[in-house]
Amino acid sequence: MRVVKIEKDIDYKPISCAFHDHLEHYSTLREQVTIVFTDKGSQRTLEGIRILDIIGGRDGEFIQFVHSGMEMLVRLDSIVAVNDKALADFNQC
Repeated sequence: MRVVKIEKDIDYKPISCAFHDHLEHYSTLREQVTIVFTDKGSQRTLEGIRILDIIGGRDGEFIQFVHSGMEMLVRLDSIVAVNDKALADFNQC
């Protein structure tokens, strides 16, 4: 499984509850989405992703999905947008 690495000195910042609800919606219905996220300081865009799960742990919360046959985890606070819904447009809980 590939995990998008976040520098250890960067604390996890919880995301908006409303944005989290959108992620759960896409995960539950297994809808294909386009995800934009930061990876090692660069923005990446992946299309046709199906979110398999949302996982929480000591290091933060992650979405789990498969891309090009590789299972990936992306930390929620590294997500920029999903299906043109930008995380920055949502208020914190």
